[in-house]
Amino acid sequence: GIRDYQPGDGMKLVDWKATARTQTLKVRELGSTVDHSLAIVLNLDTLGVGWLGFSTLHLERAATVAASLAHEALLDGRVVGLITNGTSLWYERAMSVTPARNNQQRMLIFETLAMVGPYVSGTIEDALLSHRGRLPYGATLAIISGVFPESLRRTVDELQRAGYATQVLYVGDEHPETTAPPGAAFYDLSEYFRTQEAASDWE
Repeated sequence: GIRDYQPGDGMKLVDWKATARTQTLKVRELGSTVDHSLAIVLNLDTLGVGWLGFSTLHLERAATVAASLAHEALLDGRVVGLITNGTSLWYERAMSVTPARNNQQRMLIFETLAMVGPYVSGTIEDALLSHRGRLPYGATLAIISGVFPESLRRTVDELQRAGYATQVLYVGDEHPETTAPPGAAFYDLSEYFRTQEAASDWE
């Protein structure tokens, strides 16, 4: 279908014929292929306050969830990408993977996750908004985080209103500061992880 342009829409979606005909910027609204796009968003700020350091446990939980989601989504034939707010332990580059569903995507995401550390290059909110124009309209955003401050809630709400399906997978131990906005799913995985960690003598 065709609809009016919204801030954040990628330029590749612009329908120039419809734009010329109506004299207003129009974009193509894609069908089911958009629904198969998943952006895994990994927040490497595990405590929300930089000077406190970081939580190895929360970082491990978040990376585990990201790897599991990527594996299952690629098995389902979905287009999968990875967005983080961190830099590599070995290379000074952003730790993100462009969405794809080719045979190398799983290994590329796993290798990237193996290199993540507690070194953040900015907030996850800024990382999300900077990638927004490159995400297909209607893509699902799975946001994995050990903290959920009000600033992240506002960003999730903005993305939800822009047409993205958003879900938050919370891996922290403290009660989250706020709740997900209307329309966004919120999954508190902390109890699940505590049970698994106790059973396997994780600590």
